[in-house]
Amino acid sequence: MALIDQTSKEVDLSPGGCGDKFGSGWACVLSFRGRSKIIRGTASSRSEFRLQLLAVVNGLKQLKYPCIVKLHTRSEYLLECCGQVIARKRSHPSSSFVARVHQQKAKNWDLWQEFEQLSKIHCIRLCPVPQWPRHED
Repeated sequence: MALIDQTSKEVDLSPGGCGDKFGSGWACVLSFRGRSKIIRGTASSRSEFRLQLLAVVNGLKQLKYPCIVKLHTRSEYLLECCGQVIARKRSHPSSSFVARVHQQKAKNWDLWQEFEQLSKIHCIRLCPVPQWPRHED
């Protein structure tokens, strides 16, 4: 199913990941003009951060043309780190945020490298989703 065409290029991407002792998985929803596509998979990692990033990268890989991607998430990890990659790309287009991350031996640098390459193809806009209200028991 082709989600986008050459004339309209704005796509919504909503990622998520969940890992526990029983298994780990990621999923994302791509939405375009009232149509949605769910992409999902499993992973050996139980790190929620890695699973969230897997969902973003795999969602971006599904897009066949350069798009404006509105990335909807409530994950502070994704908002902060994706924001750093995007800001670095705009202010220093020739330098690599991922190279700096790798030098610091940060986790998930392989996925950040993929995200950085995909962010050169697509215009990614971060759309923070409000946190769920906390209920006091």
